Amino acid sequence: LLKTLNSALNQTLSFDRIIISDNSGSAESQHETRRVVAKPLASHKDFLVLRSPPKPLSAPDHAKFIQDMYCGSSDYTMLLHDDDTLEKDFLAKVKPYLDSDRELVAVAANAWMVDSEDTRNGTLMRMRTGVLRVNSPIELLRAYLDFSASGPPPLDGYLYRSDALRKISFDSSQGGKYSDVAALANLAKLGPILWHCGPLMSYLQHSEQDSSEVSTKGFRNLV
Repeated sequence: LLKTLNSALNQTLSFDRIIISDNSGSAESQHETRRVVAKPLASHKDFLVLRSPPKPLSAPDHAKFIQDMYCGSSDYTMLLHDDDTLEKDFLAKVKPYLDSDRELVAVAANAWMVDSEDTRNGTLMRMRTGVLRVNSPIELLRAYLDFSASGPPPLDGYLYRSDALRKISFDSSQGGKYSDVAALANLAKLGPILWHCGPLMSYLQHSEQDSSEVSTKGFRNLV
């Protein structure tokens, strides 16, 4: 979490506001979170805050809570997981796409795949230069369901227009375990999405993460 937070704090183009949404549940876990981020919170009181839902939530419900509570006051919103990190120029390179093209509803960036030792093991998207424009849900889904020339960027590599983010659902009734893909398909109904193929973040891969196990039921739901 601290590495993730520092990567967001050390951007060459600063975020206007950073919210740590602690959904860890137990009082002990929340106390530990406060201890870990105490120094950054004290140093950045003007734009960094730590908050928690009123009760522990499932991943889809936590996403809904964030959409309802935190996405109302900014033009753009990013949902960054607590185990991935941003390159220093992530926001400086991604935000101008949305600033210059009002049609775009979101921009995402490629990511280095890293292990617990920060060793790079390739990138999620096989293309590492240029941009790809996703113009429809079908185009987006092909990147997940077909043996395509380029894989998709990570979910937390997206910078959304806040009004578009509030309109999509991460509910598991759509796509099951892969509800995030269904949500992005619904996002593509609202307008085009741009994928920046250059890696601008690091995506941690480890044996205990949920994505390491395939859900046949969830995959069928998504299809």
